[in-house]
Amino acid sequence: MNKGIVMEKSEAHLVVLTPDGDFKQVPRQQRNCEVGEEILFTLRRKRFKYPILTFIASISAAILVCILAFNGITPHLGGIKPIVAYVTLDINPSVELGIDAKRQVLDVRGLNDDGVILIEQLKYRGKSLDAVTRELLDRVESKGIWSSGKGDIIISSSKAFEAAAIDEFEVGQAIKQSVDEHIQANHPSTQSAIHVASVVAPVEIRQAAETEGVSAGKYALYLNAKNNGSSVTIDEIKTQSIHKIAEDRGGLDKLIDTNKVVAKETLSRLLQEEKNSKQKTSSSKDDKTDNKSGSTKSDDKQSDNSNTDNSRNNNSKNDNNDKSYDKTNNGKTDNNNSSTPDKKTGTGAAMVKPGVTPIKYETDREKRVREEAEKKKAEQVKKEADDKRKAELKKQEEEKKRTEQKKQEEEKKRLAEEKKKLEEQKKKAEEQKKQEEERKRQEEERKNKEERNNQGYDGRRQEDNRNRQDDDNRRD
Repeated sequence: MNKGIVMEKSEAHLVVLTPDGDFKQVPRQQRNCEVGEEILFTLRRKRFKYPILTFIASISAAILVCILAFNGITPHLGGIKPIVAYVTLDINPSVELGIDAKRQVLDVRGLNDDGVILIEQLKYRGKSLDAVTRELLDRVESKGIWSSGKGDIIISSSKAFEAAAIDEFEVGQAIKQSVDEHIQANHPSTQSAIHVASVVAPVEIRQAAETEGVSAGKYALYLNAKNNGSSVTIDEIKTQSIHKIAEDRGGLDKLIDTNKVVAKETLSRLLQEEKNSKQKTSSSKDDKTDNKSGSTKSDDKQSDNSNTDNSRNNNSKNDNNDKSYDKTNNGKTDNNNSSTPDKKTGTGAAMVKPGVTPIKYETDREKRVREEAEKKKAEQVKKEADDKRKAELKKQEEEKKRTEQKKQEEEKKRLAEEKKKLEEQKKKAEEQKKQEEERKRQEEERKNKEERNNQGYDGRRQEDNRNRQDDDNRRD
């Protein structure tokens, strides 16, 4: 049993780089693998017929290994250094980063036109995931994407293959922390208006996203939005920014949970529901096609019976008209009649074979009717989706009004309570003032009374002194 890293893949074969530096072409055999993934395989050793070709192939392999060594895909410790996880950042630029087990960036891809422009001349090889993420965010700032102070970001993390030795949840949390710190540092006053959602995507989600031509993060948003009752299409996911999609539907939190990481078990369930829905739709279309085919066969059978009857009638007429001719002429007439098409039906008796149903192709009219019916059905589905979205927006608006009205009522109640409290404080202050004035008045009366008493005592004492003096004068 050999092992190696997948360098190229096609429908039939895989090109694998072994730890010895050899390139092997092995049958794909329905393997579900990605470029950069390490696989196990068995292969019969093939020798070149001529030794010189073996020597040339060995030299070529050695040169390719030297080239790949500078690209970070060299064997180490007896093994291969593969991409073990992928991280996507979706703003409007969509970018995917491939990392190894030490979270060093080995590959960067732009997943749309803006993403390709964003990563131009980006030096990422050998740098940490955190460093490359911060550089990408700085480039986003330089392009003015968040100049309005508003934005939405989807972060997804997924393993490259199930056996990869890495915790994709921790990887996603590390990236989210870097993004949150960047927003807090560069948009402190409007950081609440830039929303971030994080998902842990299973391998099958990334594969389905590649099939649809979108990132794993955007595909996870699509599945969650449908699950939450929002009408989002794959075309919108492909062509519009995350912020535009979220803004048209009342905010990112209406489409996906922004308060916690969306687990890969949830996404696996939603993906299975999406597959079941598509299978159900496909089965329904097949049933309609079968019903239409059955109806066509019945019409063809009736047409065949009619053609046969018409041919018999024509032959009978010709026989009656040709009684005066001899046998030779009658034979010719019969032959001519058998090959002459019927004017009404356009078919001759010789063209219809018993037991064979002719193929009936779809006419232009039937095609127009079918296309119009499909168009009407699509318009009806779109109208229902729009009505549902409008009803949802109306419900949200009413909820917003109720919330605002409740806030106003609470504010009025708070102001009334404060006013009442102020009036009570004012009344209490007035009572305290009255009490203080009454105390001062009583104190003043007491002092006046004491003064009057003191004045009366002094007057009596002076009168007693005068009386004693008068008595002394009389004795003398």
